[in-house]
Amino acid sequence: LMLETSAAHADHVSESLESERNDLATMLEMTTEHADTVEEELHERASALMERSARELRMILEATPAPVMIARQADGEIVYANVMLGTLFGTNAQDLVGRKTVDLYFDAADRQPMIRELEAERALDHYELRFRRMDGSLVWVDISLRLLEFNDEPAILSALHDITVRKAAEERLLQQVEALRLELEETSRDSAVARSTGTTRFENLDAAVVQRGSTELIAVHSFRGGNGKSS
Repeated sequence: LMLETSAAHADHVSESLESERNDLATMLEMTTEHADTVEEELHERASALMERSARELRMILEATPAPVMIARQADGEIVYANVMLGTLFGTNAQDLVGRKTVDLYFDAADRQPMIRELEAERALDHYELRFRRMDGSLVWVDISLRLLEFNDEPAILSALHDITVRKAAEERLLQQVEALRLELEETSRDSAVARSTGTTRFENLDAAVVQRGSTELIAVHSFRGGNGKSS
């Protein structure tokens, strides 16, 4: 009797479990179908959001009054260039897209140290660098870089500022300083010779002073550069 009762109860439990299993299978099937629909909807929303973000980014970059470019981090190929960048290099912005950034460097060896510093710090500001325009002329830039994702790829955003005029002025100043240094050295040598020998190279020295071998030298020097400069 106990065995019969147990068997009957087991059959009932088995039927209950079978029914529950079928219900769960139906729910799982419905959930899977619904999940596919949700996933597809989320994917569409994400794609639309990315396209919108890309459009907004391009609008911002085009409105930025500075040369800007985006290049793939892996090989340095330019994937975006704004109008100002084309102006800087003396060409159309679209002509720069597809070029390698290393081809724009005045010295290709300058790229690796800058990239290593960027990868270490994740950002780089006010790095002075030499580029070459399309006509071959040198252009100095102050460049700032950021790492970002662009078109689902690691990329480098670069903002440039033309400092060629400033660099030329610095070079002229260095040349003037060097010329002044040489002139002062020559004046010091002349003064030492005059004090020690009473040299007659100064034609207007008093003969008696020259005979005594003692002179005094007064140097009047103009620190203003340009033509007509005299000492």
